[in-house]
Amino acid sequence: ALQQPLKFGADLVVHSATKYLDGQGRALGGAVVGSSKLIAEIFAVVRTCGPSMSPFNAWIFLKGLETLRLRMEAHSKSALALALWLDAHPAVDTVFYNGLPSHRGHELAKKQQRAFGGIVSFVVKGERQGAWS
Repeated sequence: ALQQPLKFGADLVVHSATKYLDGQGRALGGAVVGSSKLIAEIFAVVRTCGPSMSPFNAWIFLKGLETLRLRMEAHSKSALALALWLDAHPAVDTVFYNGLPSHRGHELAKKQQRAFGGIVSFVVKGERQGAWS
């Protein structure tokens, strides 16, 4: 895992399993992680509302976990390369990626995370008009 929020005091963590855990987009799913006591408190809602996954989807996600570490390392490496490229691009105003030293959360991310992940966003100079020109 890139980060372990429960170790930093989070009571509940919600994961989207669809993109990262599976790695191939074969199944929709997620996971709710927390203390046994807290999970027991929300179990009735989870059970009644029907967001429980099928055994087959659970198996798909378990298989995806076998390569998750390698895939997350690749996501992080590619995202950093893209963020650095965007940061140097003359048409880009701001890059949001916590792997960049210029990001306001960079120091905290360095302390809490094993890597910086695969999510990058940016603002084009000139906003919408600049993006289309």
